[in-house]
This record gives sequence, C-alpha cells and structure tokens, in this order.
Amino acid sequence: MRRISLVVLMLLLACSFAFADDYIRIDVDSIVKGTAGADLDFYIIRQCPDPVNISGASNGWQMTATNCTWTFNGFTPGASGTAWWTLGLGFGFSDGLTSTTASGWFGCGGAGSMPVVPNEVLYFTLNFDISDDEGTICIDSAWFPPAGSWKFSGMTCGQGGAPDRPLFLAKDGSDAVHPICITVYEAQCTPPTGMNGPAGDELTGNHCSPLTHGFTVDNPGDFDGVPALPLVWTVTTGPGAFTGATYDVGPMATGTYPVTIRVTNDCGEFLDYGFDLVYENTVPTFDNCAGMPPAIGMGNNYYYDFDATDPDFCDALTYVMPIVITPTPFNDPQIDGTGVLTWMTHEDDGGITFTITITVNDGEGGTADCVFDVEVLESEPFEIQLEKVEHQYQGHYANVSIFLNKGSEFFGGFDFLVAYDASGLTFMGATLGTFLDGCWEYFTYRYGWQGNCEGPCPSGLLRVVGIADINNGPYHPDVVCLRKTSTPYDITTGLGVQEELVNLTFYVTNDRTYDCMYLPIRFFWHDCGDNSISNLGGDTLWISRYVYDYDWSLGFMDITGMIHYGGHWWLFGPPYPFVDFELNTACMNDDPEKPSPIRFIDFITGGVDIECADSIDLRGDINLNSIANEIADAVLYTNYFIYGLSVFDIMMEGQIAASDVNNDGKVLTVGDLVYLIRIVVGDALPFPKLSPFANSVEVVSGDVVVSKSNSDIGAALFVFDGAGDATLLADGMKIKSDVVDGQLRVLVWSDNTNRIPAGTNDLIAVSGDISLIETSFSDYNGNLMNVGVAKIAPSLFTLKQNYPNPFNPTTDITIVMPEEGNWKLNIYNVAGQLVESFSGYDIGEVTVTWDATGVASGIYFYKATAGQYTDTKKMVLMK
Repeated sequence: MRRISLVVLMLLLACSFAFADDYIRIDVDSIVKGTAGADLDFYIIRQCPDPVNISGASNGWQMTATNCTWTFNGFTPGASGTAWWTLGLGFGFSDGLTSTTASGWFGCGGAGSMPVVPNEVLYFTLNFDISDDEGTICIDSAWFPPAGSWKFSGMTCGQGGAPDRPLFLAKDGSDAVHPICITVYEAQCTPPTGMNGPAGDELTGNHCSPLTHGFTVDNPGDFDGVPALPLVWTVTTGPGAFTGATYDVGPMATGTYPVTIRVTNDCGEFLDYGFDLVYENTVPTFDNCAGMPPAIGMGNNYYYDFDATDPDFCDALTYVMPIVITPTPFNDPQIDGTGVLTWMTHEDDGGITFTITITVNDGEGGTADCVFDVEVLESEPFEIQLEKVEHQYQGHYANVSIFLNKGSEFFGGFDFLVAYDASGLTFMGATLGTFLDGCWEYFTYRYGWQGNCEGPCPSGLLRVVGIADINNGPYHPDVVCLRKTSTPYDITTGLGVQEELVNLTFYVTNDRTYDCMYLPIRFFWHDCGDNSISNLGGDTLWISRYVYDYDWSLGFMDITGMIHYGGHWWLFGPPYPFVDFELNTACMNDDPEKPSPIRFIDFITGGVDIECADSIDLRGDINLNSIANEIADAVLYTNYFIYGLSVFDIMMEGQIAASDVNNDGKVLTVGDLVYLIRIVVGDALPFPKLSPFANSVEVVSGDVVVSKSNSDIGAALFVFDGAGDATLLADGMKIKSDVVDGQLRVLVWSDNTNRIPAGTNDLIAVSGDISLIETSFSDYNGNLMNVGVAKIAPSLFTLKQNYPNPFNPTTDITIVMPEEGNWKLNIYNVAGQLVESFSGYDIGEVTVTWDATGVASGIYFYKATAGQYTDTKKMVLMK
C-alpha cells in the first residue's frame, strides 16, 4: 500500500489598506493528493497606523476545487485572543452551498474596531480532505452578497487594490496571476536498494545446525526526499523467518534450498532478493578399521565391534547390508546397527583369505568404507589371557583367572610362568579352572621359575602346570575339555566366551599407600618351555607368537619382544624395538629331521585394579550416614580402638576407607581419631594432611605408663597381652578400656581441645598379669608419631602365639623371659616328630623366626622351655 504524506496547506492572508506592503499571501503552491484532514490556516496583517481604525469588514471569497471537501474548523480573532470587532465576526454560506461543497462561494464580515496588526496573526482555519485525483484548488477575493466587495470599511490608507481593498498575493509575494491556484499532485516513493546478502548468494553451514544472517540495505528508499523508514522483512518463498532484519532457519537435511525474501519500506515500495541455503554434510570415518583380527580358525565365529565417528552430531550411523566379501564364503557375514560384525566361518573356508568391505552410512548421503582381509586358517592360534580384576577391595582375596579365548587345536598340557607384584599381592593358591576341573588328571603350582626352591624363592614368580592325561589306566579325559569350544564369542553380548584354565588366588594388601593402584600380573619368559602348550601326543610344542600388555592409561599394547615379558623375546629381532641384539635362534632345531616349537600362542596380560578409597566412601564419615566428621563418627571410632573391626558392621570397606581422616595414607590410626575430634570441636578444618611421623615419643611401661615427647600428644592406644585394668592419670583426657580376645586395650583421648603437653607425663596406671605388646601415638595435629618402648623385664614367663598364623613360609614365635637364663624352642609335626629346634640365653622378649620352606603344609606344635617354665601352642603352615 502506498502512503500519502499529509502536507499542510497554509493560506496566509494579510490586509493592507494604505500601503503596498499590506497584503494577503498564500504560503503553499502544492499539496499531495489523497491528503486527509489538512488544516489550511488564513492569516491577516494590517499596518495602517493609528488613530485610523477599521470599523467594519466585508470579505467575499471564491474557491474552485476538484474532488475535495472542506469544513470551517475554527476562528481565532485578534492577537492573543483579543477581539478585533467587539461585535464579533460573522461567517456563513449562501446560494445553497454547504461545507462539503467541492467548489463555491462563501464570505465573512463584521463591525467593530480593528487595531493596527503589524505581524501576521491567525484569522481562521479551513480543514480539507483531498481526493486521490490530481488537479488544482484555486482561490481569490470576490464580490459575494450579502458581504459585498472585498474591502475594509472606513479605510483611508487607500494604497491597496481597487479602492479600499487589501492586496492578494501568491506564495512568492506576487499578485500578478489571479486566481491563485494550488497544485494537487501524486507524491513520489522510491524502493529500497543495495541488499547486503550472504557471500556468493549462498548461506552455508552444517545440516545439524541452524543458519542465520543479518540482512541490510544500502538505501531504504524515500518519500518525497524523506527516508522511508521503518522497513519490514518477510520470507516470500522457502524456509525460515525474520526477527527484525535477522533471518533464521533451523537444521535441515543435506541439500540446497532456494529462498526469496522481501524488504518493504513504509511507503509501500519493496525489494526482492533470492539466495540459496546450502546444508553440507561431513562424511563419517572408521576409528578402528585397522585393528580387526587378521585371522580366524575355520569353523569359528569371527567377531569384531566396529566404531565409526561422524563429526555431525545429529547423524545416526547405520551399517550397510549386505556386506561385500570376496570370494563368496560358505556363510554370509552379518553386521547389526551398532557395528558388531559376526561371521560363522565354515570348514570349506579354511586356507582362504577373504576381502571384506564394511560400509557405514550417516543418513545424509555420506558413507565410509572399511576394507580389510581376513585369513580363515585351517587351524587357529591359541589366545591366552590373564584376567584384569576391577574394583578390588584391599584386605580381601582376588581371584584371577587364566583364560583360553581362542584356539582350534586339541591340547593336552600347559606350562605357564606368571609374574606378579609381590609387594601388593600375596599368592595364596591355584586350582584348575572350571573348563578343566574334574576332567584333567594332573595340576600343580610352584614358586619361582625353576620350581620349588630351597630358601627364599624369587619374589613374585609362579609356575602352574597342567596335564590332561597321565596314562595311568583306562580312564582318559573327555574330548570336550581337550579343545576350545567352537564359538569363541557370544554373538548376543559381543563378549568373548572364555574358557577358564586356571584360577589364581591372591591376598590384596591392606596398606593404603596402594590405594587406587593397578597391580599388573604378566606372563614371564625365562627359557624355551615357559608359557607353552603341548598337543595331545606331546610331539608338538606351541610357544608365544604375540604378547599384548594392559596399561591402565593406554589400554592394550603390543609388547612382543620385550625382555622377559614379550614372549620368547630372544627369538625376536627387528622390527620389535625392545630387542637390540642379533637374532637368536635358541629353542629352534637346526636339524630338519627334528621338530621345532611352533609360534602359535597369543598372550594378553592382566592384573588387579584396587578400588579408590574415596570412591567407597567420604573421608571422615565413619558411620556412613553421609555426614562426615560429626560426633557419632568420633564415638564409633573410639569403639574401634577397643573392640576392633567388628564395630564396622554397615560396610566394612567403606568404613575403613573413610577412617583416613587426616589423609596421610594410613587408615585406622589414633592420628585419624585426634584429627576427627579436632574437626568436630571446630579446632581444625577437614583438609588433607600428609606429615605422619614428624614427631617422636618414648614410652616407659611398668605399673605406670610414662610418655616422653617433644610435642603435644592428642591420643594414645595401648594393647597389653593378658587381662587387667587401667586407670587414667593424664589430666584433662578421657580413657576407654576393655579386655578383648585375652588382651587389655586402652585408648587415651579427648573429645575436646585438651591434650597431653610435651615433656614427661604419667598416662595410665595398669594392674594385672599383663605386658605391653603394641602402642601407637598421635600428636595434636593428627599426625602419627614414632614410638620407642623402653625394655622392662617382664614379671611372668609367656609363650606368645606365633604371627602370622596361618603362615607361608615364615612365622615369628616370641618367648617372654622374666629373668635371665637359658631357653629352648622345639617344633614338632602332628606325628610328634621333631622338625626344628632353637635355643639361647636371654632376658625379656626373645623372638625366633621359623622358615618352613621345604616343609609340607599342615599343623605343627611349638614348645618353649625356660628353667621350670614350659608352654606349648599350635600353628598352621599353609602353602
């Protein structure tokens, strides 16, 4: 729609009586057609000087117009509202003309006293509505009854028009042309120009993301020289919408979409602009195309889980069927929507190398191919794997399996040499796995690479040996446990169906410095027979081919050729970087008439992943109520020091992990208790502390236990062998004590900010047939202290229980000598036979270490004699 501007027509009239300077003037010469409600103001001026006044006026008007209407809108006499004529001014119509007459005559007049008017003032106003047709509006003075001539009565200045008339002037001040006409014309409106669209008339982006562009024009167009604002932006064809001048469109399928937009200015002109939306697609890529198994035994199921990545986050990848494979196999491979490929090979496929093409599609026309070869072997190599145990709690037993993952051949024996971290793992025993148990006839395990050795064996080496048939009669193992089952992987779950050959049991250390650590367990190679498998007849020995090591940060890595851990490493040269010596052919026969071992086994290492304490529970939340470091935690902690782990009956692992309040890596210490109480009473903040054993304390134990320390003491724990009582002597502290399992346990602590000052202090008085066997101290900051105990001669002869018990292969036996003299310790088996004897001359505590290496597992008795004293106890050796 076009807009017609309203142009106000001003007709300025001025009366002049005596001088040529007195005039009536029209102030405009044109008006836009279609104008509605235009006020036309008439002005008057009189410069004839006083005392001459006009006593009357008679003004007749003639106006000729085409297609317009007008009304009388108002009369404002005089300057500042002062009446020119005391009788007022009359206004009327005649000859039947009305205010809506398009052309006609009208007049006004009156009588009174009109003073000199030196400046133009508003006389009256007419309101016009102009049609949409072009034309003219003409106006001039005229004789019109009853007003009569155009004149002022009583005028004496006489220099106006024909006698006694004021001048009637055009806009330019001329009275040469009459009537004076005003042109009615069509207003001009220009369209916007200079659209600033996207580069190349293309708005380009990824099909997963919205597109946007802020449009502008160089010129919005104008209306009679005035900028035609505001602008309205619209989409006429294609997707998208405008917010102001910003175009937005959401994600769309890959392709090109034409769009036309329009910008319209406020006088109705517009500019169209066309451009293309170009939605682009990024093709996917395979992440693991090069990593699939290169070979499989005939008759087995080939399995591989493909991973593909698409940078376009909204694309859902699918894998195309059918799979292209050449030559044509007996059975077609299948792949599901997640990329799991399964292919049951057939015996007819043996000895053939197949080329397989896997295609992934992103649904937007983008595809990627993975092309690889798979050799179907007439026999498949073995794959032996040590289990990786996840989330292992400390202080518990871990069962680690040796699995058979793959292998097409019948086998009748194995010999595996395993290395483990003996600082964190203690080997407890081994059994045949579920696949062989009850079927194979012989199994054993030994320490060290050479078998059971005299004296301490090499740390962390274990050999396990199994034989299916020892030819001891008509019984022979079932054939089902002489060969891997035909399906190496579970098609539905994608997990390997692993056959357990051996189960190893380890005790995992409770030392909290191992928190969050990974303890590797690897195969170890020392000679040609290590980690080998025999066929049924015993005339073929299979040895290592490839070895893959698990690293907690990198995953599985090929370590073939690494010394000791990379298979029969002395057989490998370049390209394996771990071997920097000439190729060694040891284990291989030079005589072609004699067989050599065959590299036919792939090994995968494992280990034990210790659970992090902070993943078990929050530090300081001893009672596991999700509120750490509160008074109930402190009470429960004090109970532990008297009654032991039995007080942790909610979840022992979590409660033990939460007990390391001072974060020094050691759980269940009096330092943790002291720091917990300091937090409870507001004397410390729950932040990590890592400075244990910075201070020292000496303890003198007798009827009164005395401490000598170089710093304030926060708590002390005493364990006495035997039943007795304890009385608190330390000022400001608290005491908790009880007899548990034949031991008097005493805790000295404070539930506020009290402490035992540095220096020498009496702590407790004790009574009964007891002796101090264990103590620990914490300073006031919660740090454990180094403790030295002064030797005091005991009052009673005592034979203590050996420790550890059960044991393997060493244990400590302690005799308490109340007086100086000879002693003797004999060890007997269950048949009463003397196994070993020790003797000496001492006073106080005497500790003997018995090394039972080379002695069979079982129950043993030890008897101590000193003068008239004698005692006997039992112990268990478990290998």
